[in-house]
Amino acid sequence: MNCPPRAPDADTVTRSSDADAGLSSDRFLGGRLLIDQPLSGGHRSGIDAVLLGASLPENKSGTLFDLGSGVGVAGLVALAHQPGLSVTLVDIDPDALRLATKNAGRNAVRIGGATPQDMPNVPCVIEADVTLSGAARRSTGLQPQSADVVLTNPPFHDGAHSRPSPDRQKARAHMADDATLRAWFETALWMLRPKGRLTLIVSPPRLPLILQTIGPGLGGLTILPVHPRSDQAATRVLVSGRRDSRAPLRMLPGLVLHGASGSDFLPDVKRILTGDGRLSLS
Repeated sequence: MNCPPRAPDADTVTRSSDADAGLSSDRFLGGRLLIDQPLSGGHRSGIDAVLLGASLPENKSGTLFDLGSGVGVAGLVALAHQPGLSVTLVDIDPDALRLATKNAGRNAVRIGGATPQDMPNVPCVIEADVTLSGAARRSTGLQPQSADVVLTNPPFHDGAHSRPSPDRQKARAHMADDATLRAWFETALWMLRPKGRLTLIVSPPRLPLILQTIGPGLGGLTILPVHPRSDQAATRVLVSGRRDSRAPLRMLPGLVLHGASGSDFLPDVKRILTGDGRLSLS
């Protein structure tokens, strides 16, 4: 697709205290990435986005779309691991995309060690409702079979069983009914090229719907449960699959975040969070 990166704002590297009121500047991957995100109001990215961005196979290249990108963490984590990727960040929230644009320009410099103007892989940013279909979906700038990789951390909490946040932006980023999630994943499948890979992270109760929606379109599905502790049920699942693959579904041993007590991450998880380790889902 034709989506030139936006010119970085003047404050891409040098922050303005007035413009940045109400934001935190958070370090990801051991400080390799510096991410501005809202202190309150809207979605704050954390470990889910890092796990998603660290899930690509080694030496992956081509075009990557981060659907529902928020401020851009998952796509930028993927780019930090594999700077040759062409990354596009897609979200419906213009405030999140303003920060995503800023984060993309700043972190392309941190990853590549050049100026934003010299970096061929400064991520592109698209404002789009990924639940649209037909001509409306195309009008946002999204195109069929344009992605080698789609990553997505969708709004997976079900409003029928969870109380939505009173903050409108946060509620939209976190809550979705079944029809919305189906439309979301139909767009992701529509965007994949032959042999393209879709990887997503959701809560376990949404797994049946996910398998019903993407199962007919993808093969080689791999499921990785994520557990807070070894004696606790999974609170997240990562699911990955490839278009046109005929490989069978695999259920991997669960990823356990913490030991029996305390808040420290286990060594393998800490390596992923600092950028020294990766997830293997392929």
